[in-house]
Amino acid sequence: MVKVEILKTHTCPWCPVASEVVKSIAREYENVDVIETFLETPEGAEKAKKLGVTSVPTILVEGKIFSVGVPDPDELRKAIEDAVVRSEGKNKKVPNSFHSFNVHGKRSCVRCSLFVS
Repeated sequence: MVKVEILKTHTCPWCPVASEVVKSIAREYENVDVIETFLETPEGAEKAKKLGVTSVPTILVEGKIFSVGVPDPDELRKAIEDAVVRSEGKNKKVPNSFHSFNVHGKRSCVRCSLFVS
């Protein structure tokens, strides 16, 4: 399971937008878990301190800071796709929408070399 976490506050005007972008992309995958962490909580404050987060929204992919602010959907999709491939191994399929390169009559992803049907 790939973990995508949104560090946010209740008063941030851009956090709901970032949450919607992350959730809409995560829905494209069966194995992506989205977690929303509010920095007003003790756990959230501790996580922000540990990671050096000073701005919200901050998006983490697999525990590493991916972006600060509303993420670019295409960049987030690629980061999630890469994390899915790493977490499940190269024999797993990713959504067909990412695969467009034709190799010997089979569709293949130029980024991850996965063959798809």
